[in-house]
Amino acid sequence: MSLLYSKKAIDPPIIRFPYPSGIARDVTALAAELERWARYHRMVKDEKEYKAALYAHSTAMCWYYTTDERLDLITKSIYYAFWVDDVCEGATAEFTRDYLRRILDIVNNDKIVTPENGLPFESAISDLWQSFIPLTSPQWRYRFVRSQVVWLEGLVLEQEYRFKGAPPQGEYIAFRQHSTATELVLLMIEFANKELSNEVRGDPLMLTLQYCMQQSMWAVNDAYSWLKEAQVNDEVNLVAIFKKKYNCSPEEAVKRTIAFADEFHDMFIWIDRNLEELWPEAGEDERAFINGLKALIKGNEDYYRASSRYI
Repeated sequence: MSLLYSKKAIDPPIIRFPYPSGIARDVTALAAELERWARYHRMVKDEKEYKAALYAHSTAMCWYYTTDERLDLITKSIYYAFWVDDVCEGATAEFTRDYLRRILDIVNNDKIVTPENGLPFESAISDLWQSFIPLTSPQWRYRFVRSQVVWLEGLVLEQEYRFKGAPPQGEYIAFRQHSTATELVLLMIEFANKELSNEVRGDPLMLTLQYCMQQSMWAVNDAYSWLKEAQVNDEVNLVAIFKKKYNCSPEEAVKRTIAFADEFHDMFIWIDRNLEELWPEAGEDERAFINGLKALIKGNEDYYRASSRYI
C-alpha cells in the first residue's frame, strides 16, 4: 500500500530510534471492516470520507505481529479513541465527564447498547467491550476501565489549560501521557501478544520502557499537531511551550520537541541493548512485549508522517 507523505509548514526531524518499521500486511479487508463498523455506529464525519485505509495501515504497522481477529479489534479501538478525542476536544468538563459516566455505566454493567438505543460512542464501546470479554481476563478489563478514566480525566485537565493558557512544562508532561490515551495503547500491545503478570508488568525495567514509549507517543503527536492547534490559538502543546520558554522560532521549538522525545528513545535503546545483563530472566513473553513497544514507537511516527490528520 502506498501512502503519500503530507507536506506541512515544518517537517519534524526523523526520530532517533534505529529499529525497523513494522511490515504491514494487506489491509484491504481490515479497512473495509473498519469502515463498515464506523458507519454502523454512526462514527463517520463528512470530512473523514474516509481514512479507513490509513487507520488500518497504521495499526497494521504498530501491531503487525498479531492475528487478524485481534488486529481488527485493536484498529476499531484506536479509531474509537481518535473519534472520542475529536468530539471532546474543546468541550466543557461536564460534557467530557458525562461521556465518561456513560462509558463506565456500559462497561461496569456489561450493557449492550446498539445504534438504535444509544449514542455513537455508546454503541461502539459496548460493541468493543462485548468483543473483548471472551478474549481477555477480568484483570485486563479492569485496567481497560481504568484507562478510560485516566484518559478522559486527562482530557478535562488539558481543556482547563486551554482557558488558562500554556501550562508549566512540568505539569504538562505529567498529564499529557494520560490525555493521549497511552494506557489504552499499552493494553492493546498486551492484547496483541499475551497478557503480562503483575510481576512482569511491574518490573522496574518494564515500567521504564513503557514510560519511554508513552513519552515518545505524545511528544511526536505534539510535533505534528502544533500547526493545526496554533491556527486556533491552542497553546496546550509542547511546541508552544518550548517556543514561549526559549523565545525561539516554531522550527526550533519543533526540533526541541523531537529532541525531547529522542531522550526517551535513547533510554529505551540503552535498556534494550543491555537487557541480557539487566534482566536475564526476561523470556519470550517479555521480549515480545518489548518488541511491541518498539513497533508502536516507529509506527506512531509513521502514522503522523503519512497522515493528513493535522493539516
